Amino acid sequence: MTTKNDDLPLRNLRVINFGWIWAAPALAGALADMGAEVIKIETGRRVDNTRLSGANYKDVSLLNHSSLTLLRGQKSVTLDLSRPESRDIALELVSTADIAVENFRPGTIGRWGLDFTSLREVRPDLIMISLSAGGQTGPLNQITTFGSTLSCLTGLDSMQGYIDGPPQAFGTALIDPLVGYLGLLSVLSALRHRNRTGLGQYIDLSQWEATSTMYGSQVLDYQWNGRVPGPMGNRDVAMAPHGVYPCAGDDAWVAIAVESDEQWRSFRRAMGPSQERWARQRRFDDGYRRLRHQDDLDKRIARWTRGHDAFEIAALLQTAGVPAFPAQSDRQAFLNPHFLARDGWVQVQHPFGPLTVNGIHWKLSKTPGKLRRSAPVLGQDNHYVFRELLGMSGPVAEGLERDGAIA
Repeated sequence: MTTKNDDLPLRNLRVINFGWIWAAPALAGALADMGAEVIKIETGRRVDNTRLSGANYKDVSLLNHSSLTLLRGQKSVTLDLSRPESRDIALELVSTADIAVENFRPGTIGRWGLDFTSLREVRPDLIMISLSAGGQTGPLNQITTFGSTLSCLTGLDSMQGYIDGPPQAFGTALIDPLVGYLGLLSVLSALRHRNRTGLGQYIDLSQWEATSTMYGSQVLDYQWNGRVPGPMGNRDVAMAPHGVYPCAGDDAWVAIAVESDEQWRSFRRAMGPSQERWARQRRFDDGYRRLRHQDDLDKRIARWTRGHDAFEIAALLQTAGVPAFPAQSDRQAFLNPHFLARDGWVQVQHPFGPLTVNGIHWKLSKTPGKLRRSAPVLGQDNHYVFRELLGMSGPVAEGLERDGAIA
């Protein structure tokens, strides 16, 4: 489907993205996908970690998959906010905007004179969101975290890992984009409120508190039953079998989850007559018994799966109504025909050539969003923002560059 700019739901909004690393760029990037003009303020004196993390793209400095994905659709200006003269430029830019985003430690943006109180003096109906680790108040509001430490701080890591083993962190900072999209929900809610009342507002989002939404059932279990969950490996409290099982080939696995006794009977039939005798044992008849005998159950299923291709098993079980799918490698996930058919990956043009990045995964029928541009090179939009948007003369801009304010 071809999407015109007029079809983009946030097409008349401007966002100033003061944030860095992952959570704030994820939020701002989603706003850009839906039509907002997002201007990311950064500086070459302290480059955003987004541009440094991961492998560089074709050995080009400050260009990697993290930045290509998270900064896509945004404009980049270089402004050293630690310099007093930069504050006036930033305030002038905010006066043209609808939303401001930042995720620094509380007090940082205030030291630059860019806190919400200061910003709303130049834009009274501004919506500003701060995505700090612990929130703006409270005894631990000054903590510094990354997504990997947030999952530990919230207790998630204590529930991950092998049974009876030590806690294990996520393999990637999964928490950051989660928090970014929860922040997106709050920003859209604030926009809805502003559309009705004309009033802007400040959003104090604690990444710590937001992350705690991922384990509500475990909290309730502790409150009601006094149980503290530990690592369960790939098992589930209610489903059995539930795990990842080895298949034929090199490092090939299939994930299987049996939710009900009806699915178990379908699973049993799908395995075929050769497995019928053990699968019909009374100790596997219902979910309670299967949970009590998971060790033996998993060993028997693994003996069956080892003789088959992971994709064949998945197709067989899916046909039988049993949730199953191969554990895909990065390459397999990238080339998955279903994902490609839904534009899970799209190609955009970049100054260094055509690039493939994540597509837009929410499919709105009337206003589907659009990737209008790739991630910017550092400072790519300085001329547009400073000279065209703010009307700064050439000599003034050049002077600020020499003085290090635009840097």
